[in-house]
Amino acid sequence: MARGKPHPDIFLHAAAEMNVPPAHCLVIEDSASGVQGARAAGMTVIGMLAASHIQGNHADRLLDAGADHVTETFAAAAVITREFLAS
Repeated sequence: MARGKPHPDIFLHAAAEMNVPPAHCLVIEDSASGVQGARAAGMTVIGMLAASHIQGNHADRLLDAGADHVTETFAAAAVITREFLAS
């Protein structure tokens, strides 16, 4: 990709490669720039707080960047994913 996050290019490329409309994509991201890129691509985003480098008020940063959901566990992300797929 010529442009990295927060540009949506990588997310749009992934959707195009899978032949899936961006609105039907769910992204799990742990960075604010990744959240911004996925949202700019028109995708739903789960902000993930499970990585070891996450500190402080990172949940607020992910929400401010546009995350639709924020979770601390992969189990919770799985629940959100099932709900997304059922909608």
